[in-house]
Amino acid sequence: MNLLICSKRKLSIIMLLAMFPVATRAYGAYGGFTDLDQVGPWKIERKIDPAGEIQCRAYLPSGGTWFGANIHLDRSNALVVPMGQDLNSNASIEKVIIHLKHCREDLLYITPIEG
Repeated sequence: MNLLICSKRKLSIIMLLAMFPVATRAYGAYGGFTDLDQVGPWKIERKIDPAGEIQCRAYLPSGGTWFGANIHLDRSNALVVPMGQDLNSNASIEKVIIHLKHCREDLLYITPIEG
């Protein structure tokens, strides 16, 4: 019987520890955009506004301002290439769109399994 109680306690602790990084990331995304994932050179960020609305964006970092210098996908997943920039990425934009879809669906973000 002691073995069974010990196993349940260990399982509870493991489950609690497994949830900690998710809770930390969700809290970190509240109010401003924070890094969530990366697909090749593309960065995916998430923001949760005070009303609980989830906003996600994907872009290729270039060192400039987000709208002015970075190649990115807009809210409808259309590719935006600012003047003077070239798209030199081998990463599939379709994969980035799949990750954005998962980001926008729920507070709990689980990296999509690529097949």
